[in-house]
Amino acid sequence: MKSIAIIPAKGISKRLPRKNILNFKGKPIIGWTIEAAIKADIFDKIIVSTEDEEIANISLELGVEVEHRDKELLTDESTVNMVCLDLLEKEKSKGIEYDILCCLYATSPLRNSIDISSVMNLVTSNRCSQAMAVTNFDLPAFQAMFYSEDGSLNPMRQDLFHLNSNNVSKIVVDNGSTYVTKVEDFYRSGRLVSEGMLGHQMPKIRSVDIDFKEDFKLAEYYAELLY
Repeated sequence: MKSIAIIPAKGISKRLPRKNILNFKGKPIIGWTIEAAIKADIFDKIIVSTEDEEIANISLELGVEVEHRDKELLTDESTVNMVCLDLLEKEKSKGIEYDILCCLYATSPLRNSIDISSVMNLVTSNRCSQAMAVTNFDLPAFQAMFYSEDGSLNPMRQDLFHLNSNNVSKIVVDNGSTYVTKVEDFYRSGRLVSEGMLGHQMPKIRSVDIDFKEDFKLAEYYAELLY
């Protein structure tokens, strides 16, 4: 099956400025994802979607293609789903169509080529139409609470709140790194995430999604342990 990997990477980032190209262990953060995608050796094409010239130049130097993102896909309302759909349409206009789409977030530098291949295999083996990388919660998710208008705390799930962890099914969470979908299903739903998908579980140590300075420091610490 013909496959494409898309790496969305805007130059603008409000919470951690220029996060996609911060120096992380000697290379730009995005470089880790690009190199992992290349090392996986399973994609017919790898494309970085960006509006930023510095990100574009880094990506080209590392050996992948670049699609300069349209302005209408740079707003706060723009989603990664929209970016991926737009890029697939641009490829189709060139006469190139794909069976499998893999979306890789540039802000997960510790996700490796084996993780990418493992998520891909869940879909290419026809076990499911969509798959993602997941990890464990730091704290019991079934004990989550929300604030009421009066400031009091209320359990999200009254039926689970007082249970012991041994009595609750295993709960995992999207780790913000790797998504794979059959293109026909993506066109139908318009979403990378849907019911019935399968997950490749990654350890916490490789599951840091960098949005804040604290995430960056944590990823640096974990990288020391990993490498």
